[in-house]
Amino acid sequence: MSQLFFLACLYIRYDHINISAMELTLQLKLLPTADQAIALRAVMARFHEACNWLAQQAFRQQISNKLTLQRLYYFELRTRFALPSQMTVRCLA
Repeated sequence: MSQLFFLACLYIRYDHINISAMELTLQLKLLPTADQAIALRAVMARFHEACNWLAQQAFRQQISNKLTLQRLYYFELRTRFALPSQMTVRCLA
């Protein structure tokens, strides 16, 4: 099995030290069981509904600021659509 290495390059220029990191992106295929696939589709459907609902609210109130939307709708999105916090934040992004 291959190992992933995160490389950091250290550049010293004059009196400054700049650290940059290589970013790795993985593409993988999910192979869920039948029950897991049903659950995944259900979560994806709730997320889709939440995004559409939030877009309607934002349009109706003419709000485009992410922080304002988060302050107004974060908890309502979590409870109304039963989303985990990370999905709620992605919906607001």
